[in-house]
Amino acid sequence: MAKNKAKFRYLTLPAALLASEILSYAEKLILADIKSYPFAYNLTYMSIARKFHLSRSNVMRSIERLSGELALITCNGSTKNRGLEITEKGLRFWEEMPKIKTKEPTPKQAAAEPVNSEAVRLASLFLDLIIERKPDYRRPDLTKWAGEIDRMIRIDKRTPERIEAVLRWSQKDSFWQTNILSPVKLRQHFDKLEMKKQKIGPTKELINVGTTENYGRGAGYNIR
Repeated sequence: MAKNKAKFRYLTLPAALLASEILSYAEKLILADIKSYPFAYNLTYMSIARKFHLSRSNVMRSIERLSGELALITCNGSTKNRGLEITEKGLRFWEEMPKIKTKEPTPKQAAAEPVNSEAVRLASLFLDLIIERKPDYRRPDLTKWAGEIDRMIRIDKRTPERIEAVLRWSQKDSFWQTNILSPVKLRQHFDKLEMKKQKIGPTKELINVGTTENYGRGAGYNIR
């Protein structure tokens, strides 16, 4: 039994699945994880969120779309998301994936370092903060978003904590929240945003650093 668990400890996404433009990055992770399980998929929303460094709200939206609009999975359990299974349509989608044409990676892409897991988490957080204000916001390519944030961490030497603090502040500010709508813009204006945030000082706004809506980074709220 332990041997079977070890087999499914790490998840590899097929190239054809990564190339699909139908699903978001979170939906691809969840669908592949359900498909990899040889037994009932009884993980809660929060367990899935922690496993893939996603927000709980992102997991809920993804499962709602996978089971509703796309009908690739079905939920036979409780409201805590127990009993997820792939539908017949989902199995057909999986079988037809190899037919999806994928581009060969360039030498530069092949040699690229893996994206930091914190970058993936922050990309999902970024989208969630925007969707809180505009639920119908056009779905971006979170892989590209994570890549840009990864460059902020690796090249610009910004820590994930600093990025998250500035990101959250920018999405609360009445001016910047309509101007910072992508990691490219966040990176471009990062120093300006950070200095502005420091100049204004504590705003006494509640910043979530670890509730079920956040990404496994502690517990409770901090005042910044």
